[in-house]
Amino acid sequence: MYASDIPAAGLHGAWSRASDAAAAAGAKLSTPNNGVSNAAAPLASPVDYVEFAFNAPAGKAYTIWLRVKALNNDKYNDSVWLQFSDALAGGTAVYPINTTSALMVNLATDASAISLNAWGWQNTAYWLSQATTVTFATSGPHTLRIQTREDGVQIDQIVLSPSKYLNAPPGGPTNDTTIVAK
Repeated sequence: MYASDIPAAGLHGAWSRASDAAAAAGAKLSTPNNGVSNAAAPLASPVDYVEFAFNAPAGKAYTIWLRVKALNNDKYNDSVWLQFSDALAGGTAVYPINTTSALMVNLATDASAISLNAWGWQNTAYWLSQATTVTFATSGPHTLRIQTREDGVQIDQIVLSPSKYLNAPPGGPTNDTTIVAK
């Protein structure tokens, strides 16, 4: 999914779509940097989030990847929370929407955040052990919610891959120019 594919009705609160020549299809989703510190946990009823539907068959393993950019390459602008309508890991529900459980995606690859330089691919936070591969119990439409963890975060691509990118990202964690074809 490209940022340009997400309907305007899916953008809530401070999230907006903006032009970016380096982004897939020239568009990114972003939140303004208001200097707000990171949220310690996802919210059951967030104000700032992106939400959209996608189709996936039941029982197939998927790994999710985001191409993220931190405003000003600042480590306080590089992370989000992900929630699903009905994802499973090992047969157990994980990261459900309308709860305080979520997958944290943080672009920095270490505490110094020297890795932050333009776009990069990530699907977790380097210091956490969390499930990044999920399945779905039913075939058909599913919903992904992306909550703001740190304002100033930018996203241009969301890849939910059952094969090619199941075990490796589409591109690098820094200075990445990979645009995944639809």
